[in-house]
Amino acid sequence: MNAAEKALRNARMLHAGFFLASIAYILVPLVVIKTQTKEINPAIVAAISLIAVGDLGIATFFRSKMVKSAEETLAQNPEDSGTAAKWSRGVLLSLVFCMSTILFGLVLRILGASWNVCGLFFVAGILLLLAWTPKLDLPSSANG
Repeated sequence: MNAAEKALRNARMLHAGFFLASIAYILVPLVVIKTQTKEINPAIVAAISLIAVGDLGIATFFRSKMVKSAEETLAQNPEDSGTAAKWSRGVLLSLVFCMSTILFGLVLRILGASWNVCGLFFVAGILLLLAWTPKLDLPSSANG
């Protein structure tokens, strides 16, 4: 197994963990905490929304700078462990920022925001987690 395949396998395991955690974060206010919806300060919702948008912008930046360039290099040389590590860091950072958006939704729900509000954070984070599923186009000899 070359460096790119190892990085891909590890990234997929992390991705699965993040995805399962995001489902758990939806279940926490439904099952464990049973938060009641109440009126919260719109400034809090606006501030958290701005931070979440910034986080997703940062995730997109890391994804474009680290992951895309490393994917191109790994397609040519799957044995390059330095590039595989760069790709892994970019994938991990983008997934962490997706997860932070989901956590902002959880915080809003715990504070009492309605599901209509906090659900947007959950949906945005989960959709990006799904869209950014780790994948590499490796040469056929590297695949197996």
